[in-house]
Amino acid sequence: MFGKLKEDLNNFCSKILNGSPDLVIGVAKSDSYSRFESIAINRFNKTKKIIRGGDPFFELFIQSNTEFNISKIATDSFCNWTAYGIMSFIKNNNLRTRLCFVHLNEKDTSNLRQLLHIISDSL
Repeated sequence: MFGKLKEDLNNFCSKILNGSPDLVIGVAKSDSYSRFESIAINRFNKTKKIIRGGDPFFELFIQSNTEFNISKIATDSFCNWTAYGIMSFIKNNNLRTRLCFVHLNEKDTSNLRQLLHIISDSL
């Protein structure tokens, strides 16, 4: 699984490099409440570093003009692994691209289009 995940992340980062977007929006499913992630940390699965010698954390772009919560604590899950990897790529390539990462619960998925408009209008 990690081999495929790393390959997918590398392919995605190539698209960022080639497309030069202002913003990348990561969306993941939440079993609890919808929330914006405020940081991505250099930790996976409690003890492993995602990138040895990498920054301890990266701040993520947050859309505060919404009813969603803003998470102040990052997890060490696959979502964090992905967000940290993308932010590390952005930083290492001196890109101006920002990353926003939101977890949506099932009831809020119908509002995804509206949420994307709110985020893009704030740029």
